[in-house]
Amino acid sequence: MKHLWPPGQSGNLRGRPLGTRDAVGSVIRKNKKSPARLVSNLRRLQKSKDEHVALKATIAEIEFGWGKPVQPVSGDPDNPLLQAVVYLPLPSEGKSGGIKKDS
Repeated sequence: MKHLWPPGQSGNLRGRPLGTRDAVGSVIRKNKKSPARLVSNLRRLQKSKDEHVALKATIAEIEFGWGKPVQPVSGDPDNPLLQAVVYLPLPSEGKSGGIKKDS
């Protein structure tokens, strides 16, 4: 497969537009102590012409209002994710903790 750009050259020569790199993050940092102003500014960013900024602002408002969704972890009951917990005493307890020492 032939590449469109030579090795080491970016296909995005102009880069990200100025001011859009972390607009949502900066609004959150500046308005942490004022929830009403934070929501107001996030809603203003939701109307941005840059769809990435608008999407990030929408997600930030949802997470601010309702929290991040729970990510449950499940597995096969016949092959559990955690099979055993082994306690190994610390060397300070006077035992080697199951580690064989070379003599």
